[in-house]
Amino acid sequence: MHYHQFLYKDLRVSSLGIGVEHLKKLSSNEVFEIVKAGLNGGINYIDLVWSLPNVIDGVIKALNSNDEPRYIAIHLGSGHKDGKYYRTRKPEECKQYYIEIYEKLPEKSIPIINIHYINQLKDWNKYTKPGSILDAAIELKDEGYGAFVAVSTHSVEVVTEAALHPEINSVMFQVNMANHALKNRDVALQSCLDNKTSIVAMKPYAGGRLLAAGKKTKVAGYMRAGKSVEFISPLTLTSHKCLAYTLDQIGVCCTVTGPACVEEICDSLKYFDIDDKDKNYDQELSEIVLQIN
Repeated sequence: MHYHQFLYKDLRVSSLGIGVEHLKKLSSNEVFEIVKAGLNGGINYIDLVWSLPNVIDGVIKALNSNDEPRYIAIHLGSGHKDGKYYRTRKPEECKQYYIEIYEKLPEKSIPIINIHYINQLKDWNKYTKPGSILDAAIELKDEGYGAFVAVSTHSVEVVTEAALHPEINSVMFQVNMANHALKNRDVALQSCLDNKTSIVAMKPYAGGRLLAAGKKTKVAGYMRAGKSVEFISPLTLTSHKCLAYTLDQIGVCCTVTGPACVEEICDSLKYFDIDDKDKNYDQELSEIVLQIN
């Protein structure tokens, strides 16, 4: 496993992280096995986009299986009702769901207060006003419930604004081959680097669409932070080339994959064992960019 320095507090984060997007319908034991495999492979970053009890119970059980410190990004604004995901923007309700998870974390966990799904600039402007969810995040940090504040977004404009905000230490954003030529993407990433705002890259496979292997595929807008696009995925494009591309981009210190089974997380971990020539993505990237443009 390779480790990068978080640009906040000199903390070191694994190049690969675990996302739980595809685990919400699994049992807590299945979640446990997947997360444990990742932790045993050296992963120290977990993004909890869901607060669903089956997911949280499985993750906590895996965290308790060893004593290594882990970064746990808890999404402030992601709740649950009647066994289903529920998004809230009410500050006190957001804090309630957050603390519910926080109190279950093992002692060596490093909690990240990740403001959930700020999708557009208008949302950023609304939820960073006094008395809004950003203030709730700052209060949680000041009260000792988190190491730092992050934001999860699908918008280049929000990334740029977050990079300039003194209270935001990390940004979670899509970085993949399907948005390589997206207008202002690299400007936003450079702004994060310049302002010491760490970048956690999500959707390195564009929701798996990049791995269609010679077939025509459609990447939805939310998977690339822009308009949806269609192209024929290169036959030679692999998961490891996708990971190499994402980790090579400006300021990226960690990329979070969304495994649905143990085999998928183990495949991601093989990235560190294969030759550099098998990670070279130049030809595949050229094919994709040419089709999109």
